[in-house]
This record gives sequence, structure tokens and C-alpha cells, in this order.
Amino acid sequence: EDEARKSIYSVSTRHYFAFGCKVSEELSYKIK
Repeated sequence: EDEARKSIYSVSTRHYFAFGCKVSEELSYKIK
């Protein structure tokens, strides 16, 4: 169970990080 929770956490954080990068890129593009 602990391993499953760790893998789910790493996947969700990766998705969140990619999403954050995408959003910040779009924001900086709009600001220019």
C-alpha cells in the first residue's frame, strides 16, 4: 500500500509540475 501511494504521489506531482510550467509559459507569453 505504501508503494502504491508513493507512485500515485509521484505521478500526480509530475502532472501538477507540468501543468504549472504550461500555465506560467502562457502567462509570460500574454504579459509580453
